Parts: sequence; structure tokens; C-alpha cells
Amino acid sequence: MMRPRLQAERRITAHVWHALLGACLALSPLGVDAEWQPRVDMLFPHQAHRAEVARGRIYVLGGRNGRGNLVHEIEMYDPGADTWSHVGDMPSPRSIFGAAVWNDAIYVFGGNGAPLANLKSVVERYDPETGSWTRLTDMPIGRAAHSAQVVGDKIYVVGDSERVDRYDPATDTWSRVADIPTFGIHFPTASVNGKLYVFAGGDEADHVYQYDPAADRWRERAPRPTGRGVALSTVVGGQVYVIGGFLHAPNAGPRVVEIYDPEDDSWRTGPSTANNHGHGAAVNINGVIYALAGEVLLGAVQRVSQEVEAWDTGIRTVSPGSATALTTWGAIRERHRADASG
Repeated sequence: MMRPRLQAERRITAHVWHALLGACLALSPLGVDAEWQPRVDMLFPHQAHRAEVARGRIYVLGGRNGRGNLVHEIEMYDPGADTWSHVGDMPSPRSIFGAAVWNDAIYVFGGNGAPLANLKSVVERYDPETGSWTRLTDMPIGRAAHSAQVVGDKIYVVGDSERVDRYDPATDTWSRVADIPTFGIHFPTASVNGKLYVFAGGDEADHVYQYDPAADRWRERAPRPTGRGVALSTVVGGQVYVIGGFLHAPNAGPRVVEIYDPEDDSWRTGPSTANNHGHGAAVNINGVIYALAGEVLLGAVQRVSQEVEAWDTGIRTVSPGSATALTTWGAIRERHRADASG
């Protein structure tokens, strides 16, 4: 048992550390961006594509270009060099498909392909290290405009049906889980702390559903403040960042970023993007969020983009020794400023 004096010393040390850290954060931004920053453009315009992170690089696959043609090329982004490279082609080009990363391999699920290519059930695995593709067991039903998320050691595919299917990449097998309470397409999803989150809806405040694999049960959570379609999402520090998309009202492309905290089931706003990135993609690399291409709405003009924006949230994952700890610089700084102003 720890002695009372040692416990008191540790408490004092912790208070001193947080006070010093708060003072430093108040004086220095520590690389946290107040606004989204432009990055070098992608090589090709994309919309209805998917982006995944493997081995510290961003891989962009599929979608359609500004002429409505399927994009064959796979692009890789090196965040350290701020450069894009063409690293291969998709054997079965597709758009509005699901994608997820497992063991540094990218899995793609269903979607729309060429007119004579029935890809809605087709599953393939891409190995970025070798550039090779492997055909896997088809999905139980065909889907398009859906999403795929890794939760634990399984991949969950949801959307374009109330049915939800679970894929086991270790055995290349499928099983069915509890149906989602609503039908939906083109909605962002997220995986946080062993739970699956689906952000469904339209112009009205969106419905948010949480799926618990252990209980095989869905429940509704706090709705998203701004209803929108074809939005993007990514997770940083256990919180979900929902970005851009379209409203169904004419000429409405929201640029607001809304941040969902699953721990207390609440929403707050972040800095707005320069573009709305509808039908685009978003990923996180070590606390920096990248919003990638999509359909950009400028007044009444809509075009397919190859533009990239990045926002440094200030949240870092560090690995001292063999342990992994989350260092939330941005969150600590926000709390410090809130305490100071209150």
C-alpha cells in the first residue's frame, strides 16, 4: 500500500505539472492550427472515393472524376514530404463503396463499377507494400453508398439496407448482426472504444446510432446539430469529427466541422473548412485531419475537386517504451483556457 506522504507528494507533483503545462500551452500553439491549411493538390479529381491510412501514408482509391468517369488510379500521399504519387490501379474501379484497413491491408466492399461490372457484392484486398490485389468472399448482399468500419478484430458493413453484416478478415467469413433502426445511404460512420457509430440523416438534425457488438444492440444518441448528406468523418483522440457534405436545399454546402464526444454524448464545433468536400474523404494521421477532394460547391457552381485541406487538432499519440499513451495537447489547452476565462 502506498504511504500517505508519497500519495500527497504525487498529487502535488501532478498539480504542479498540469499548472506548468497549462502555462506553456497558453503561450505556445504547439503546432495546433486555428484554421484549416491547404496542402498540395491530389494528382486527379475525385468524388465518391475512399481514403485509408496504412503505414503512415494516405491511400486514395476509386471514385469518379469531373467527367463522371471511374478513376482507376491509386494515389499515395506522403505527409512528411507533402507529395502525391501514382502507385497503381484498381483492377475493379468503383465508386460509392466501403473501405477499411486491417493489418495494413485495405479492404474494399461493393459499390458501383462499370455498367457491365456487377461489383455490389465483390470484396477485394489491396496490399500497399506489394501493390497486389486479392479477391475475397463476396458480401451476403449487394451494396452501394455504404460504409465499412473496423471494430475490434472485425469489419462491419452498414448502409444501403437495414441489414448489418460483420466480416472476419482472419477467416474470410461473414455473419449477420442486429439490424440498424433506419435505412440510409451516404452517411459517415466511426469506430470509438469498441463501438460503431452511424451518423444518419438529411436536412434536419441528424440521427446518431451507436452499435455495441458485445450486446449486439443499437441505441440512439444525441443528434448532430447540422443535418447534411454525403459528409466525411474521422476519429481523433476518441472523438468523431464530422466534416462538410451537402444540404438538400439549393446551393447549400456546409463547411462547419462538428465534433462528437461519445463519452458524454455531446457536440461542439471546430474550425470550418474552406470547401465543403461533399462525397469526399477524411482521414487522421497523428492528430492531423486531412479532407480530401470531393464535390465543391461555390455559389451555384458545383465541381469535382482535387484539393486537400489539413487541420492539426493538437492531439498526439506517443509511445513511451512499450506502453501507448494519448497526449491531448489541444484538449488540455482548451480546458486551461476555459478555466482561466471562468
